[in-house]
Amino acid sequence: MLQSFFNYDNPFWNCIRKCFNLFVLSTVFTFFCIPIFTIGPACAALYYTVVKVIRRERSYCIKEFLHAFKSNLKQGIIVHLILLILTVMMFVTDIPLMMSFINTGNTFDTVLLVLFIVKAVLLLGMICWIYPVISRFDQPLILLCEKTLIIMLRYFPSTILNIIVLLVALFLIIFEPLLLAIVPGLAALLMSFLTERTLQRVCDQNEIDKETTSTWFLGN
Repeated sequence: MLQSFFNYDNPFWNCIRKCFNLFVLSTVFTFFCIPIFTIGPACAALYYTVVKVIRRERSYCIKEFLHAFKSNLKQGIIVHLILLILTVMMFVTDIPLMMSFINTGNTFDTVLLVLFIVKAVLLLGMICWIYPVISRFDQPLILLCEKTLIIMLRYFPSTILNIIVLLVALFLIIFEPLLLAIVPGLAALLMSFLTERTLQRVCDQNEIDKETTSTWFLGN
């Protein structure tokens, strides 16, 4: 029995190892987010590493995180800056307008409120999907954005669930900043269960068939 307990391949130690890796990844992710403009590539690297190391048990977390961060640096920064500008615009203009509409019963104001909600859902949905897509596909940015938009709308139920996970994670971090040590990795792990099958469906079969292409992400 003791021999079985100290076997590092048993479920208990496997769970401990994954929890430790989530802690390491969340900490490294937080550190790489400090410059602000690197949040995008850090998000792509976090998702990539969570799926490859935590779920597929390939390689080592820091090694894969650094590799993915470097690979997605340019595209991640561009996407992050665009999404940041759109988010700031919503906070500066749309949210104050929405608050003024809530207490009115005008039909026109209701329509504007619905439009704001749709806009917010689209923005949050793009945030949820774009970084996993960037981490998985090696394509020009415009094609990645197009692919993300199609996925976001086609698999809308998964988009809504991803948004819920994202908002809960943000709430927990705001409520207790120390949770940055675990919540980012855990949120990426939960979101991966919603996104991986979808990403596998949209993989280019020609790319999969190439001998030089690693298909570590294929599977359940």
